[in-house]
This record gives sequence, C-alpha cells and structure tokens, in this order.
Amino acid sequence: MKWKLKRLIYADEIKEFSKIFAKQIGYEIPWTYFYGEDVWVVVEKGKMLGGFAVISKKVPRCLVQIPAYSYHTMDDIVLIKDKYVKVKHIGELTGFFIRTKRFRLLITFWYFVRSFLKRKKYFLLAYPVEQKGLSKYYASADPFRLYSGPSVQLEGQPEDMEEESVEAITKLGVFKIVWYGFRKSTLKRFINKFKKV
Repeated sequence: MKWKLKRLIYADEIKEFSKIFAKQIGYEIPWTYFYGEDVWVVVEKGKMLGGFAVISKKVPRCLVQIPAYSYHTMDDIVLIKDKYVKVKHIGELTGFFIRTKRFRLLITFWYFVRSFLKRKKYFLLAYPVEQKGLSKYYASADPFRLYSGPSVQLEGQPEDMEEESVEAITKLGVFKIVWYGFRKSTLKRFINKFKKV
C-alpha cells in the first residue's frame, strides 16, 4: 500500500499539519493547540494529502473567541439548545483539509468515527460568515448557532479577522455531514458517467 492513514503524535508532524491547514484558512493556529489531540492524516510518499483534528482535551478555541464570554476552563457552562452543558462535554472539529479528492470519503468517514468515539455531547464548528458554501454544507447537520459576528483575536489570527459563525452539532449531526458529503460526491460521479455515455 503506497498510502496510509496515520495518527500524528510527534511535535514535528503536528507543526507540519498546522502549516498545511494554515494555507487553507489564511492564518496559522499554534501547533500546540493540536498537540496531544486526535490528529489524523492520509500520507502518501511522505506527503500529507488530507487530514483533520478532533479537539477533546482542551477548551475549544472557537469558544474562547466569542466576545463577552470567558470560556477558559473545562468546568465553564455553555447554553446549547436550552441546555446547560459543561465545556468538558464539548469538543471541536477542526483542521480538516483535502489535497486530493481520492481520499475525501475515507477522511470524512474516519472523521466521523473518531468523533463518535469521543465522550462528548456536542462538537463545535467555526467558519467565516461569508463562506455560504460551508454554511450550506454544515446545515445538513442541523446545527445550533452559538454565535455569528466579529470575534476576539486569538494567537495566530490576523487583526482583520473575518466575522465567524460558531455552531454546535451532535454526533448524529457529524454523521449527517458525512452522509451529505457521500451522497453529493456519489451523485456527481453518477452524473459525470452518464454524460460520457
């Protein structure tokens, strides 16, 4: 097998992962945020071609960046869908990148598996408000929006940071995103084959 699915453990690997993800979002999240967390990549010929991170041991960065709130400990309380949830029961899905479509389904499916195994009630997603495509994609998970607007500047972020949306989803929501992506990609392949006939 020329490629392999690999969990990143060592600092130099995490630093490379952080830099690759930075090219996608326009700024670099400190590699220490990913260090010690559940970080996975597909590697082929020494190159990372796709990956993700499931944050479960730290306070999610996207909570800290919400103005007028101070979610800095795992025992802080967050209101989600009329329920008070401790931060320790909330994870964050981040670091997702794809360099080749060949591994899109594999990485997305493994993303779901790794998040499902975490003992978390909710997972957070953060994305720029202006990215309507991501908003539509995440809408398949029936998310609960915690915040949308200007955010607190965190380490690594530019001063002219775009307004962001922070949304919470359940494990079922993660599955819905995976299923939505699978249906969309499968339908595209079917249409392309039909056009060639």
